[in-house]
Amino acid sequence: MDSSEEKVVSPERIVCGLSRYVVNQLVSKKVDNAFASELRRARAGDLSSPSFWRLYRGGLNALQLPSAADFCFYGMSSETTERRLGVFFSVCALLGELAGGAVSLGASLAMAGMSEARFVRLMRATNERLEDEIIMAARFLVSKGQSLNPEYAALLLLSDNEFSQMFSDIRHRIARDFYQSID
Repeated sequence: MDSSEEKVVSPERIVCGLSRYVVNQLVSKKVDNAFASELRRARAGDLSSPSFWRLYRGGLNALQLPSAADFCFYGMSSETTERRLGVFFSVCALLGELAGGAVSLGASLAMAGMSEARFVRLMRATNERLEDEIIMAARFLVSKGQSLNPEYAALLLLSDNEFSQMFSDIRHRIARDFYQSID
């Protein structure tokens, strides 16, 4: 590869890298409790939180990634991408140590006993409704003490573009895991 060529990083790799960074920062207590509390209390997509910006910038720097203005998730604007990442950071802060698990989102929701109707509502949600539904799903998992790997939550939030193949692929994987895990 020519040194003048830029390294292309897939959106999935960026999401997974940021996910691991955020979970590591929150679970390993590298951020103080006030910082995590601020993220937990933030309204879905509220970017006025300094905690969001410090965590976001730290994640991009640690992973040597460009800013959201320099990459685009499946046709989303950088503002939408940042708002969705804010929702994801709130989800991770809500989950705390439960975000360190290896269980997929669909399987976690099934194992926690989420009703099929509520699950279908999550899978059909788009735009701001998806942001609200994913926060409610995180609160549900916390109430049940169910851990999960949060990467699919991030991918679900960041693939919310009906013209993207990833839109249907992520939802398909989450639904498959949910229905395969129902007792």
